[in-house]
Amino acid sequence: MRPLAIPAGVLLVLALAPAAPAATRPAFKVVATSVVPLVSDGASAAAYMPTADTVRVIRARGGAGVTIVAPPPCVASIRGEGLRAVGGGYLLYACPQAFAGQPASTGYVVQSIATGEARRVTGTLPIGDSGSPPTLDAVGSVGLGGTISNHHGDGFPFDLNWHTGMQIGWPQSPLSDRGIRDLDRPGLTRRMCAPLRRTLQPAVLGDTQPGVFRPYLYSRPWGVGFVATRSDRRPRLVLQRCGSTRRTTLAAGPVSQLGGGGGVVTWVSVGPKRLALHAYSLATRRHKVSTTAPDANLRAGHLGGLLFRSTIATRVGGGDLTPLTWTIEAARAFANR
Repeated sequence: MRPLAIPAGVLLVLALAPAAPAATRPAFKVVATSVVPLVSDGASAAAYMPTADTVRVIRARGGAGVTIVAPPPCVASIRGEGLRAVGGGYLLYACPQAFAGQPASTGYVVQSIATGEARRVTGTLPIGDSGSPPTLDAVGSVGLGGTISNHHGDGFPFDLNWHTGMQIGWPQSPLSDRGIRDLDRPGLTRRMCAPLRRTLQPAVLGDTQPGVFRPYLYSRPWGVGFVATRSDRRPRLVLQRCGSTRRTTLAAGPVSQLGGGGGVVTWVSVGPKRLALHAYSLATRRHKVSTTAPDANLRAGHLGGLLFRSTIATRVGGGDLTPLTWTIEAARAFANR
């Protein structure tokens, strides 16, 4: 089935629909199908691939979306090629097979949303203890961000300045508990305000590698991250403000896909009987939640008050290179900011 682009009328209706103060469960509508999950930076743009060789970009501040032709080596397939991230006015593609064996190739391509110009990211990526190079899944106007795994499977942060080739984060990360990734700055880092701090994952017995910080979101004056409890398996997700030691608990228990931007925080909580997609407004402190089946392959995103979820019922195996088909749904979670 040929994937459909999001109809302009549907997006307009969603954008104009007022947020219902009493509602806790946003009403989702199917708006598109895609060969990759929708990606979003939460603040300026979201994007998906209606076909294996095109990308549809949705802008946060309204106006018509744009359709961009993907770089030919990066058409989507089940091998791993395709759109990985959007941010800073750019799209990031993974193209591992297209550049396999070529010298100084990272297997990634960055493309300008404004001009459509594509640039191959060159350099030599390190190999982690797991035997694999970093996985990059974030892009900014200056840098790319991702993780590199050690022999325990822990994901250490790895960042790359795609203009200069500078790499940080492996094997020793320069980020302290007060530092945070910023892919729009030349140094790829910034310092958080006091008293905000990140916390470390629990140590693994016999591990000599530097500690791994738990995921953290920072948008001054707010910070959202994990605080360890008596059981490291159930850290709390808390909200904290610059200049204050007060913490507001957003979630307790297993949490994944922590995302932020545009004054909204999203996450997915994992339970034995359901997956729950959460959205929390920093401005109004309203909390919306939508549940789905525990075995759903769910990817979350948000932009301009809209909450997105991409789902797929089955996985295609074997040697079939036909891309998977994802269903993209959208719901009005909060008033457009």
